[in-house]
Amino acid sequence: IEKSAFEQTGLKAVAIPPCEKLGARAFANNNKLADISFPDSEIPLILYDLFIDCSSITEAVLPDWMKEVPVSIFQDCYSLKTVTFPPNLEKISEEAFSGTALELPEENSLPASVREISTMAFNGVTTLGKISLPTSLEFISIQAFSNCSNLQISNFDQLSALKRVGEGAFMNCTSLTSIK
Repeated sequence: IEKSAFEQTGLKAVAIPPCEKLGARAFANNNKLADISFPDSEIPLILYDLFIDCSSITEAVLPDWMKEVPVSIFQDCYSLKTVTFPPNLEKISEEAFSGTALELPEENSLPASVREISTMAFNGVTTLGKISLPTSLEFISIQAFSNCSNLQISNFDQLSALKRVGEGAFMNCTSLTSIK
């Protein structure tokens, strides 16, 4: 499925078929799109902005084969509240959930296998409250959680694998009162 193939259509639901590639912005700017599903078989290449600005998506179930949440996959999907992550997820890419209404449970907020949270991955997600980060986490990149005004982290002291916290990673996280 090539770049912008279904951008700005009247789609309400998408069951992505098995394919080799999902091009950039393939389903972007579909304000009525609420129901999405991925195939059981792996898609080798998923490019950026897949569902950007799809304001009716409220939940997403990412497939078990996904090891990396693609760049800006749900950026500015303002209604997205719930995501089911695959158990072997390793990386949350740039701006993947920036501008969403994502809510994560306090316990097991992200899969234990996550090693990297990339630049602005959760930027501006004011609905994030008290969460725990996976102890396997090695990198929290530039502005990964910036402007998450309600964010609290319950287990910062247990992040023994953490190697780097990027510039502005928690900038404007005014509810983050302790990192012990």
